[in-house]
Amino acid sequence: MNYETHESCKATFNNFSVLRGSQEFEVFFVNENALVACFDSGVDEAFVKELAGIEPLRVVYRDNSFASDTVKVNVEQTFKQLPPSTEIKSI
Repeated sequence: MNYETHESCKATFNNFSVLRGSQEFEVFFVNENALVACFDSGVDEAFVKELAGIEPLRVVYRDNSFASDTVKVNVEQTFKQLPPSTEIKSI
């Protein structure tokens, strides 16, 4: 885990490697769970549910991060069910 505080913007940044089966994902957290981002490929529904469980305010994925188009479509539905206030962006 890397932990860093930037005094100029008073934000804290953490990044963790999350092992999901045989796949490892790097996940970035800004100000605890104000923003959670993962840009790795192979993101599956189980991993999305795990992130949704921490109820982030915003979550960002890379557009082609998802294991399949079905996973990409289901991400929004997953967040609507678990933490419905989470803002989701795919870039």
